[in-house]
Amino acid sequence: MPALLLDQSYSSLGYRLPDRPDFEADDPDRIEADAAAGRASIAARSGCTPLVKMLSSPMPSVLCASADALFNLAILGDNADELHALGTLRKLHDLLRHDDAAVVTGFAGVLMNCCASSPAARKELAGQGLLPTLLSLLARGVGEADGPLVQPELVSRVLGAINNLLLDEQCAATALHHEAGLLLLLRLLREPQADDDALLEDAASCLVRIARADVDAAVLLIGNGALSAVEARLPTDLEELQLRLCQLALQLCAAQRPAREELHALGGTLKLLPLLYSSAEEVQEGAVMALQELTNFKPAAVLARRQGGIDGLVALFRSPDPAVRTTAVACLVNICRVDQKAAAATREAEGIPPLAAFLNDAAEPMRVAAA
Repeated sequence: MPALLLDQSYSSLGYRLPDRPDFEADDPDRIEADAAAGRASIAARSGCTPLVKMLSSPMPSVLCASADALFNLAILGDNADELHALGTLRKLHDLLRHDDAAVVTGFAGVLMNCCASSPAARKELAGQGLLPTLLSLLARGVGEADGPLVQPELVSRVLGAINNLLLDEQCAATALHHEAGLLLLLRLLREPQADDDALLEDAASCLVRIARADVDAAVLLIGNGALSAVEARLPTDLEELQLRLCQLALQLCAAQRPAREELHALGGTLKLLPLLYSSAEEVQEGAVMALQELTNFKPAAVLARRQGGIDGLVALFRSPDPAVRTTAVACLVNICRVDQKAAAATREAEGIPPLAAFLNDAAEPMRVAAA
């Protein structure tokens, strides 16, 4: 949000950004520092009460201004908690049914940030039934299949709100009750109507959280082409999307044994293996966890060895993350169990000395895996 708008919003509540003759509008660090100072100041002074009073206004312009300010403030958990304590969340939820599209978009953003920053707000909103409300708005904003997004900004904010709301595992476990909305999320991943990286990342993240919370939902996704969507998106250069796709592959393959065979047949094994060498540790972890599940299928394990996967796994033995090291060893175990040539490949990759050292590791799971 532009610094001028922040200044106007905060000055009405008794806070004003400091004057700086050397202010650079293109300096994101400075802008964010000022914004954070404003949020903290309001939390410590007047709080959100003045803005809450504006939510009863019949004027869309007033409501939109309130939404802009609350969107900013709710990034800070203290402010989102205050909205919860004031009993304002129901009003914010109800404003998603407003006739003015700009008002709806504005308050979808407010709820997105409330769900991100405040577990208490997230839990209450889940209990209010926010998920079906958001899924209905998402359908409105997306429009017909293969067409452009009807309301791109609404879709962006609603999808972000759904993603954050699904941090509540109980809420994520109810997604199967809204099958049309669940399949719409899959459609966004499979056939996005907009060239929007954030949209793809949020859609994939939503599906991960749902599949993790409910095996039946994962099975429904598999039956509706989720594995082919994962395989088709894996060549992306976006690290956040790579991570989410790895996580989704893991959840789907863990939910149903034939999913391993299907993903492998689609070419998923070949596309996951290069991610072991990613410069992002989180992507490496996601890839090795997905491959650990996938290599329970013998052809996937054999292909992993043939394509140099063992070198990548041994390289991960040096990871500073104990979970990554343990998972890499467990994945190697899967490969060695079904492929007689894997032991020689492990020796060539100089994997035997670290495996021997892992036998004395402080963590029992690692000792067991290494043995």
